[in-house]
Amino acid sequence: MKSAAQNGVLGYPTTGELIDPDGRMMQKFQGGQIIWSAKGGAVVFTSTPHSSI
Repeated sequence: MKSAAQNGVLGYPTTGELIDPDGRMMQKFQGGQIIWSAKGGAVVFTSTPHSSI
């Protein structure tokens, strides 16, 4: 059985959870990252593959 992460937009995690001095938490994935803060909640950033012209 395949993991659901294989089919997700972000793919597999490439780091553990990181916490910056401001208390925000971040985790990087193959296709982007998620940053969470108590004030703003979770924000998902996806990486856009670069195309060669």
